Amino acid sequence: RALAGAAGWLTGLRAGQSANRADTPLAEADLARGLIKLNPLADWTREAIAELIHQNYVPYNVLHDRGFPSIGCAPCTRAVKVGEPERAGRWWWEQAGKQECGLHVAGAPGSQLRPGQEPAAFESAKSAGKSFPDKSSNTANPELAA
Repeated sequence: RALAGAAGWLTGLRAGQSANRADTPLAEADLARGLIKLNPLADWTREAIAELIHQNYVPYNVLHDRGFPSIGCAPCTRAVKVGEPERAGRWWWEQAGKQECGLHVAGAPGSQLRPGQEPAAFESAKSAGKSFPDKSSNTANPELAA
C-alpha cells in the first residue's frame, strides 16, 4: 500500500550485511510490484556510512551505538554480541541464513535490471523525458563501468 502509485523505491540494502544480500545490485526490477528498486548503498561498507554520518553531522538512530547495527520492529530486533554478523539481531529466532522478512529477497528470478525488461514505470519515466545513467557513465565506482 505504501508504494501505490510510485514508480520506484529506494532501499538501504548493503551487500555486506549478510550472505543473502551479497549480490545486491545498485538497481533492479521489482517485478512483483512493477517498480524500479534502487539500492544506492549496495556497495557501501558499514564503516563508510558511519564515517559519512559523523563527518556531516547526519542524525541517526542512537540504537546503533547500543549494539543494534540493524534496526527493525521491536519484536524482530535485538542487540548483537561482539563478533556476531550485523544482521544476527534481526529475526534472531530463525535459523542462520534465513533472517529475512521477505521484503528484500536478493536474486529473485528476473530481479536484476536488464535493458528491455524494465517495469512500465521505468518506460513511462523515460518517455516523460527523465534520464537514467547507464553503467558506462558510472565514475563513482569504476568496477560498475566495466
